[in-house]
Amino acid sequence: FNKSKFSETDFRIIILKVLENRLIAIKRKIKIEILKNLSRLESLARNRGGEKMIIVHFYDSIKNVYSVWANNVSDVIENPQ
Repeated sequence: FNKSKFSETDFRIIILKVLENRLIAIKRKIKIEILKNLSRLESLARNRGGEKMIIVHFYDSIKNVYSVWANNVSDVIENPQ
């Protein structure tokens, strides 16, 4: 995956889709149907190396939070809380 071939917007869209798919795959083990009703909050951050990271927080109706973040498509980190 070569980020330089994509615009910032393209990169962001790709990352968000990967994160969403990855989160769905992880949560499928435990009542994944709640994901259909989750709201999503996206934020940008920087890791300690200064690279941009995209963080996506999914909230369900009882305010459980599932967070996923990455700085490239091959480096997706899941953090279900």
